[in-house]
Amino acid sequence: MKKKIISKACELFLRLGFNSVTMDDLASELCISKKTLYKFFINKEVLVQEAAYILEKQFYDKINQVMNLNYNSVEEHFEIHRLFKGVVKTVGALPLHQLKKKYPDIYKYVVSSEYEMFNVFMRRNLARGIEQGYYRSDVEIEEYIGFYYTIRFHINENVTDKVQVHRLELSALIYHILAITTDKGRDELNWQLSINA
Repeated sequence: MKKKIISKACELFLRLGFNSVTMDDLASELCISKKTLYKFFINKEVLVQEAAYILEKQFYDKINQVMNLNYNSVEEHFEIHRLFKGVVKTVGALPLHQLKKKYPDIYKYVVSSEYEMFNVFMRRNLARGIEQGYYRSDVEIEEYIGFYYTIRFHINENVTDKVQVHRLELSALIYHILAITTDKGRDELNWQLSINA
């Protein structure tokens, strides 16, 4: 029953936002009593925390799947961008903003976890890109991870419109790749832009 509750909570939180879904809504969706809900989750915050951890893990698993498909380093960025676009299209930035306001400790965990995931992806992508000849060999990996993360974090912290988030994230990606790319990488970037237009 606990797995069923968490699964439905994740679905509702993503669709409607963390603040919008009440324990009454969840009990009604599951056709169970609130008393049954509270048997498994002492309060909504505990439920939100568990749901956020599960959603974070699911997203991390999806990124790992993309990373294991052996795309070239520029192409891999576009595959991850498509993944983010799908999430933003379905969810938008609103649930994360709601976490920040109502559940700051959970929000800090999610942001910290995303930063770790971002670091793992970027470190691997930059090293492979240099090895494959798509990125310059003089790229300061730590600096570029920091630069790109700062830009993306700023977008996700300050923009709630789904269309604008996607447009700005694509611009940030192009900016990032142009800053580190070789001629070979620039050709691949142009190819990716032509097929992803």
